[in-house]
Formats: sequence, C-alpha cells, structure tokens
Amino acid sequence: MSDATYSRMVAFDNGTHGALFGSWQLKSAFQPIFTLSSGTAEIAGFEALIRPFLAGRAASPATLFRTVKGDKRSALETIMRDLHMKNATTLPVQGALLFINIDPSAFLDLLEISQALASVRRQWAKTGNASRRLVCEITEGKAKSPSLLFSLADTIRANGFRLAIDDYGAKDSDAARLSRLRPDIVKLDGRWITRLIETSAGYGHAKDMVKRLAGLGIETVFEGIEELQQLELGEAAGATYLQGFALARPEIAPTSFAHFITPAVPKSARDALIEAVRHQAAKVDLAIGYGHRAA
Repeated sequence: MSDATYSRMVAFDNGTHGALFGSWQLKSAFQPIFTLSSGTAEIAGFEALIRPFLAGRAASPATLFRTVKGDKRSALETIMRDLHMKNATTLPVQGALLFINIDPSAFLDLLEISQALASVRRQWAKTGNASRRLVCEITEGKAKSPSLLFSLADTIRANGFRLAIDDYGAKDSDAARLSRLRPDIVKLDGRWITRLIETSAGYGHAKDMVKRLAGLGIETVFEGIEELQQLELGEAAGATYLQGFALARPEIAPTSFAHFITPAVPKSARDALIEAVRHQAAKVDLAIGYGHRAA
C-alpha cells in the first residue's frame, strides 16, 4: 500500500484539517509560548503537538509512535508536519513562531533529510509566512549517527528555518553537542529546571546558563512550568520564553487563546501574565495533556 493511499488530509467545516493514517485519525493541538515584554505578557509562538484517535477514542502519542514502525514512520512524520503547518493558519496570533518537532531517528540518510526539509519549505511557503517564523525543534530521538544529526541541523538552517534543541539538560545534551548544532533556541528540560530552581545554588546555575546562552546569541525557553512560583523564577532568571501548563494547556485546533491577546497594560510583566494564567485556569479542560513525544 502506497503512502498516498495509507495517509491523507481531511478538511473540516471549522477551517481546520485532520489526517487519516491507516486506522488512526490525527489532529493538531497547539500550546502557546509566552514572552514578557513591554509591561505585559504576549504570545510569541506556539508548539504544535499531535492528538491521535483510534476508533474515535483519544490515545496518547506514545501509543501511536509504538505502533508505527519501519518505512511508515517517515510517512507519519511527514503528514504530522504538513497537518500542523496547515492548521497554523487558524491560530489567533499573526506572525507568531511555530515550533514543529522533528525526530532525528526517523531519517536513514542525508537524502531523506534533504527531501523532508524541502517538503517542509514548500508547505510552509503556502502559508505565506517567512521562513524564520518556523522553528524546527530537534527532539531527543536518537539519530542513526552524530554526523546525520549534524546534517539535519545544517539542512534546517540551509532552508532558512530557526533551529531549536528540545529538552536541553537531559541525558544526551552537553556543551560540545550544543556548540556543533549551533541552535537559535534552546528549550531547557522542564524537570531538570524544576530541580535546579528548588535551591538558591541551583537557581544561580540556571540564571548563569541563561546568561551564557544569551552571550552566544541563543534564546531560551523554560518549559514545563506548572506553578506560578516557577513562572516568577523563570522570568527572574532571564528566560526569553516561558511555556507550561500553568500558563496555558494545549488545545486542539481551532484554539481559543484569543483571551490572552490584550493590549499592553500599566502593570509589571509578571503580574500581567499571572492575571492571564488565573483567567485561563477557570476555563481550561484539565483532561487535555498529551504532547508530540513518547516521554
């Protein structure tokens, strides 16, 4: 069965798209990524996440990925990226960054990488957005070789996209790898950061890391923020962006994040965001929570 027969895009009446992949139904979800500037909190971007359904019932992405193996995995990665880019046109913030996950383990060779990124470039151009507004987020999936991982990073940059490293601070992330990949953005592993900021010494280390990365021209995302205290510490540490359930949970497209889009107000950035977080907490569906990663 060809990939074209096995997977296809579906248009919905609400302006969004879904995808059929074998027996699976796929939808896009988006989680806002915030920045604090000009006296208020603003949505700077969105991370695209997959929501799989089997026989009409929600399943975890981990279940989906465990069942899709071999030559079908590359096709799955392609249709997920295409789906997210199509649905990004429905987001309530024009010009925001879009973070899409790219799993290095899905590529067998440089030819596959080149073809995949050329396809991303074509699909993203159809949205009318500039290349630099797409952030290709390399996940912690194991590449077939270090050289293939570096080729993936080089190809992302060659196509004009921004490069982000996901879960920095986790097992396979180190200074040498960071230096070779030369990312634009580093997403600091949420669990690792949470452990660091529990002590004054750890918080100092996190703050120094943010400062060092900024000196290299690298922006940072504190992800996995689940408490307001973490939000305050992330802001104080100088993180460029903040992301987590305490701020906003992912929502299946079309999203309802419009209530976060407000004009600047004469309050501190922290207070403005906390106010928005509390407003969101009263509305959010706590059942939503899966991301586009097995972990």
